[in-house]
Amino acid sequence: MEVISQVWRSDLALLALDGVAVKHHATYVVAESGLLLLRRAPLRRDVARWTALAESLFPEGRPIVVGVDDPGAAQSDLAAFEEVGFTVGTSIALVAEAGDVASVPATRYDVRPLVSEEDWQARARVLPLRHDEKAAADQIAAERRLSEAGNGTWWGGFDGLRLVGAAGIVVLGTHSRCQGVDLDPVARGTGLAARLVAASVQHAGAAQGATTSMVVAAKGHSAISLYEEVGFRRSEAQVRASRPGAR
Repeated sequence: MEVISQVWRSDLALLALDGVAVKHHATYVVAESGLLLLRRAPLRRDVARWTALAESLFPEGRPIVVGVDDPGAAQSDLAAFEEVGFTVGTSIALVAEAGDVASVPATRYDVRPLVSEEDWQARARVLPLRHDEKAAADQIAAERRLSEAGNGTWWGGFDGLRLVGAAGIVVLGTHSRCQGVDLDPVARGTGLAARLVAASVQHAGAAQGATTSMVVAAKGHSAISLYEEVGFRRSEAQVRASRPGAR
């Protein structure tokens, strides 16, 4: 299946870069991480069939995500999955030409890439509280693999030796994908988030040749205005139905 959505193409490329097997079929794509991407929004009568396929692909109570490959998708396209235990949500993809991302004046914090063992150990302290210890360790290990392989860079905002913010970016050919911003509460409202985003995009362009960049945020999230302030523009919607794994 040829994926037409820019954000889903980017998601699949990120998964493949981290070693996740991605297999294309005639009308759907499967990523072994738990993603089933459909070519078009299913009819209500077909939801049971797609759910059964997902459960056969990802057994033993594993988390499942079902998406639809449509840049203009609406939450109603997957609403029928709510009747079988899924939660449906919408994210917004924003894109920018590398040269359109504005430089941000220096804040009180030092902004630089995470490099040392101490830097990466400090990364955990700015992760959202929803992360349990294992999830945090898995995420940081994946970020570090991408960084040390030269595929991405994670930037930190430091107050002296203390890490108070972090943002990542991964380069996929001529395209870069921002990985979001995590801040210590003390750094909120200081301009650090915007500076981290701008620094990461500009570095991906200057050092690795990325001409465009993308970031994805939940619909209605306050981060969207931050990305728009530094030069990103809304591009497309991404709708997904999610079901957590069994505990």
